[in-house]
Amino acid sequence: MEELVEIVASKTGISQDQARTAIQAVITHLESKMSPAMAGILNTVLASEGGGANPAVGEAESLLKSVVGKFL
Repeated sequence: MEELVEIVASKTGISQDQARTAIQAVITHLESKMSPAMAGILNTVLASEGGGANPAVGEAESLLKSVVGKFL
């Protein structure tokens, strides 16, 4: 999640603490709209910092992006 915090902070000009708070609010909102399984995938992806060498996390990230895109 730290990579996301840095991106939000740099693109918006807010502090990293403010970005972290905003991101957590969005995550909480998304989790409330998702099934527990999808919320678990969201948390896995955020904890993984993009998947790295784990193909399962990369697949979960792709799935999550396709589902979250429907909400945006």
